Amino acid sequence: MAKKEVLRLENVSFSYAGKKEKAVDGTSLVFREGEFAGIIGAVGSGKSTLLYCCNGLVPKEIRGKFAGTVRLFGKDVAKIGFPEISREASMVFQDPNDQIFNLTVEEEVAFGLLNRGMAREEALAAARKAVARVGLSEKLHDDPSELSAGQKQKVAIACALAADSKIILLDEPVSSLDWRSSQEVYAILSGLAHEGKTVIATEQDTCLLSRHATRIIVIDGGKVVKDGGVEVLSSSLIEKLGLRPPGPMSCGARK
Repeated sequence: MAKKEVLRLENVSFSYAGKKEKAVDGTSLVFREGEFAGIIGAVGSGKSTLLYCCNGLVPKEIRGKFAGTVRLFGKDVAKIGFPEISREASMVFQDPNDQIFNLTVEEEVAFGLLNRGMAREEALAAARKAVARVGLSEKLHDDPSELSAGQKQKVAIACALAADSKIILLDEPVSSLDWRSSQEVYAILSGLAHEGKTVIATEQDTCLLSRHATRIIVIDGGKVVKDGGVEVLSSSLIEKLGLRPPGPMSCGARK
């Protein structure tokens, strides 16, 4: 039996304001619950823009010419507001410093829930549970700005967990992390997918995707040029696009 559909993009295209070329060009994709999808492509291929289309950042906040339809649990994202979108799909940005601003980890993770009107004690309880899930309970009352890059990214993921979003979108979540922290973050994400969350991440590191993803989507020039299982990472297309395929030479030394 096919798993429940959670997100659908129908012939989506987008070009940034003042640009003629399309950053996303006629893309149609369906994502289902429990998937761990990795979106890969060369720098400038459109993978991050595609991710931003998934939760309405494009074109609600990032302006340009948009066409097509994005449906989140059957609802047209263009017709619903960010509060409703964020309950279903949480975004984790490449640089966690872009979204962390509270004075303690506990307050940071509870912030979105309090903004929704949740009772403070209930929000703090949900925050503590999410922080424990990413292994940072001992940092609960620390200033998140003083944490390591890997710990900050875990805090950003905890924010998504506290919100209980069914979809977690991540834009190159480990690009600034060391190998150990990257492995820890991906282990958390893999666990979430096994629990039924849908994880969609843009990524350059094919090694991590080969170990954790269940689906690989390859973007080139704003178009989906390959969509399949992790075997896609071993295809000749990967090197043709200037990406490094997973293998003993690229992955083995970093285990």
